[in-house]
Amino acid sequence: MPVVASEENPRGKWGNKIEFLMSCIACSVGLGNIWRFPSVLGKHGGGAFLIPYVICVAVVGAPLYYLELYLGQFASKGPIKVWEMAPLFTGIRYIDNRQ
Repeated sequence: MPVVASEENPRGKWGNKIEFLMSCIACSVGLGNIWRFPSVLGKHGGGAFLIPYVICVAVVGAPLYYLELYLGQFASKGPIKVWEMAPLFTGIRYIDNRQ
């Protein structure tokens, strides 16, 4: 669990690096993905599907995930609000008007 937020810092901090890593893995990979992936793998060609999947994850998925984590840490905002710094990159998104 993250450390409790204080008055000067309303956002909490992680206790150690392992908690942060496990939280990232839990948010990225859900039980549904683990449950469904073998059936999708078998439906779309087995190992022939696994090769482009791993390439796409390595080339596109991992850098974008790292970018989102880095920007969130830099701006001290969540994954939705971090893109307010560059409206060009927002795309289709949830807009929270409750200030």
